[in-house]
Amino acid sequence: MTRSSFSIGQSVPMDKYVTTLKSVLVGGSTPTEQESKMGFSPGSMAGGYWLFILAPQERIALGQFEFRGYTHFSDGIPKGESQNVHETLRNSYSGHKIDQDNWKRIQREAVERLNRDGLDRVCKLIFDKPDQMDYPPGRGVVQYTLTAKKSFIATAFVGPTQKLVGLGGISVGVTAA
Repeated sequence: MTRSSFSIGQSVPMDKYVTTLKSVLVGGSTPTEQESKMGFSPGSMAGGYWLFILAPQERIALGQFEFRGYTHFSDGIPKGESQNVHETLRNSYSGHKIDQDNWKRIQREAVERLNRDGLDRVCKLIFDKPDQMDYPPGRGVVQYTLTAKKSFIATAFVGPTQKLVGLGGISVGVTAA
């Protein structure tokens, strides 16, 4: 997907990795800062990035997401471990009835968080990924994967010398870096 592939307001069905608008805005929002926060190779966002926000009518249900912890972990897998965060949590709560109830509660609470509005709204960053890309540890941004496609709205394009700024609620703007 390239910059010219989208237009502001366009609805695009997407799944896989997501975070929150707050995570994107806090701690810097230039392409270089996003690379560092999200755990993308330096220079991978050199052409800028698109911000997509989960469409207002969309809701994420139980079974439509997996926990991926934070961007400290590439693919949600803590260093030295063989399972991602979702598998580790699920397996640790798979024994006794009380554990299974806790797992269901954790999932219900996550669904409530994933369906919030404002700065907690689910979003994605889309950019032209290099053919070979490393995923170094990021700066600890929350991450989930969606296992079902949801509609996301193209909200802003942030060019190489620009930064994303919050304007309140889910309103964002782009300014010079």
